[in-house]
Amino acid sequence: VAVLAPFNNQVGKIERLLKAKGCDAQKLEKYKGRPNNLVKVGTYHRAKGLEFKAVFLPYLNLGSYPPNPKKGTSPEEAEETRQLNLSALFVAMTRARDVLVLLHNGAPSNAIAPAIDHFAPHAEAR
Repeated sequence: VAVLAPFNNQVGKIERLLKAKGCDAQKLEKYKGRPNNLVKVGTYHRAKGLEFKAVFLPYLNLGSYPPNPKKGTSPEEAEETRQLNLSALFVAMTRARDVLVLLHNGAPSNAIAPAIDHFAPHAEAR
């Protein structure tokens, strides 16, 4: 099982949350590819080339992913960055062998909203 985040600053937070809930976790940077019972946690980029039975992708909230362009970014640069972020999301989604869970708090990201009806019905988080 893996929990993948778009950005490095989210990886530590996920690892701490999992451990606080009693789940043993391992950062992907320390994972050597040998099966174990630890939940793997890392970025989309770090997961490239790996495969997991189940993948959870949090932080897919409207306005959070893909991130808004930085001030002063040209429209061309903004579009290129958006496309790179969408490509990274695709890589993360394709790391799942059997189960893919897309997580969002509130409205889903524009990156997944158009396809949300193609996924199985979801349960509201409690």
